[in-house]
Amino acid sequence: GLRWSGWSEPSKPCRVKVAPPGPLFPDTDTIVVEPCGSNVVLTWPALVAYGGLQQVEYAVFVKQILKGGEELCPRQTAALVCGQGVPPGSNVNKLDPMRVEIRDLRRDLDYVFTIAARYPVVGPRQFEEVFRSGTCRVAVHEAQMPIPVQVTVPESYAPRFAHSRAVIVRWPLARTPDGGVSHEEFEVQGRAEDAMEWVNCISQGTYVNGVHCVLLKDLPFYRGRFRLWSPSTGRVGVPSNVMVTLIEPPPTPSPNIQCGSTGVRAHLNIPLNAPHGTHDFVCRYQVAYKTAQLDSKWHYLPAQLFWHAHNSKQRERPMVETDEWGALESGLGGTTADLTDMGTNIPAMPLVDAVGTCASELGKVFRRGALSVEVGEEDGLSVGSAYCFAVRIGDLYRFSQWSPMSEALKIQVAPAIANSVVIVSEVTTSSCRLAWAPFVPAENCAAADLEYLVEVFSLDELKQAKVRAAIPCNSYVVKSSEDKSGSISMRATGLSPGTDYEVAVSCRYARVGTRNWTEGE
Repeated sequence: GLRWSGWSEPSKPCRVKVAPPGPLFPDTDTIVVEPCGSNVVLTWPALVAYGGLQQVEYAVFVKQILKGGEELCPRQTAALVCGQGVPPGSNVNKLDPMRVEIRDLRRDLDYVFTIAARYPVVGPRQFEEVFRSGTCRVAVHEAQMPIPVQVTVPESYAPRFAHSRAVIVRWPLARTPDGGVSHEEFEVQGRAEDAMEWVNCISQGTYVNGVHCVLLKDLPFYRGRFRLWSPSTGRVGVPSNVMVTLIEPPPTPSPNIQCGSTGVRAHLNIPLNAPHGTHDFVCRYQVAYKTAQLDSKWHYLPAQLFWHAHNSKQRERPMVETDEWGALESGLGGTTADLTDMGTNIPAMPLVDAVGTCASELGKVFRRGALSVEVGEEDGLSVGSAYCFAVRIGDLYRFSQWSPMSEALKIQVAPAIANSVVIVSEVTTSSCRLAWAPFVPAENCAAADLEYLVEVFSLDELKQAKVRAAIPCNSYVVKSSEDKSGSISMRATGLSPGTDYEVAVSCRYARVGTRNWTEGE
């Protein structure tokens, strides 16, 4: 039989960490920005992936800056792309550089682009900054009269904005035709997306991150455009892109269990079918979960961007004629250009096209009217525990209220089921070949790999009764790899002549669920 020794002395503390992705040549690798009209192409070298990992996820952040050098709002995520990592220790970066195109940048703003990276399922879920560009300008802005720009709602303001239709806007200083600064006072007008009539907005000065902005509140529409007008001269400016004044909250998520090759996950399905159409602008989500106990606390995961190709309604903004001040109307009785077909411009933020470097469809959304989210063990879920989930959604400027809490879902998977008995063949005086049909995994674990525990027990010759001994005389762990006959097979060795044996095969998922073995035949 087999006997175990006593436990060894404990080891020294070991920190489990994989170095984050980084540049192969830190002193020379950088991001290259190539302006092209109102678009820019960003190019950067592939990063080194450590710990034997091969995939790297990249996030492209964009920060908008007014012409005076003031930051409009915190940086925002404009893209998520996936690429291959360079093996550490390489002398030459043989991988093609990563390349994305950011389209429809505003011509009256400057931009700073940042590239950050992380591994897909290993390490922290926050992106770590790798490259940052200098201040970039895509083109010279011709119009002198400013256009309202939407500002991100700070998290501390979220309760105030949860139920009210409102937006926060800013605009740069107006310019005179000779290039000087105009201190003309403006008011803001708004118009529903499908309306023709402009209305004066109720405005209130406020500060966001120490910067003076204008709060437009009690708006009579959910989706609309805004423009500036001068009460003293009657000049009216160019309308803004469509802005959402309130993100309608999502319905209760419907959770279910999904298993892959790397773990068990909770799959949440959230319909995006708000009656006022604000879910058409949604491009961010955040998940919160807690255990099913009454006194448990919520755990909030980082907000994620889930779109790349969210611009199915995007159309090029037409050029309109303005006067020397950049206004559409010169005076109270002036004519107005026809702006009824300006395009939706969803959202009022750079949109991204990946140029042939994405290794997968990471982050891409097909407009099916629903959001599918997966929360896994790497996000903190434990197999065997029950959890409740809530979700909130948002555009690039604000979040909705949290959805109602879902029903409790237990993170567990059904065991694989034995499909046949063990067949013994090729028997010799000290070995034999064992073969059995692959176990059948649970329906939602079809993609999970299996592994088998084969135990060989010696039977009591005197009693001639098939009583299993407490400890097997031999045991083997076999990976799930089928032979030509479609069976799993192995050779048991170290057997004694004239001894009767019993063979037991157990199974478990290789990287899914608990580590307990499920007994078969």
